[in-house]
Amino acid sequence: MKTLNWTLGIRLVLVGGLLSALLLAGCAGKQRTVDLHTAPVAQASDTPANATSYGHPFRLVAFVLHPVGVALDYLIVRPVYYVASLAPGLFGYTPEDEAAFRTEQRTY
Repeated sequence: MKTLNWTLGIRLVLVGGLLSALLLAGCAGKQRTVDLHTAPVAQASDTPANATSYGHPFRLVAFVLHPVGVALDYLIVRPVYYVASLAPGLFGYTPEDEAAFRTEQRTY
């Protein structure tokens, strides 16, 4: 009798979990939605740029690390994208990836 109650409890937990998962995944479809509101327009700022606003220590770290990031981009990321573009079916390379890669190529 005790085993029967235990298996019934497990089944109820599993059914409850499955039902919860189905209800939570109900809004995860690919339907196109229309935004009912628009984003607010950003206003221009008249804040003067002075030397004190550029004194944050992370900004100095960024000046040092930026060339490292650009070098890694050229040495690792771009060759990987190029190899992926040679066999798009194998790597899942999409036309959107191609457009983004070409856009990024023009920025440097």
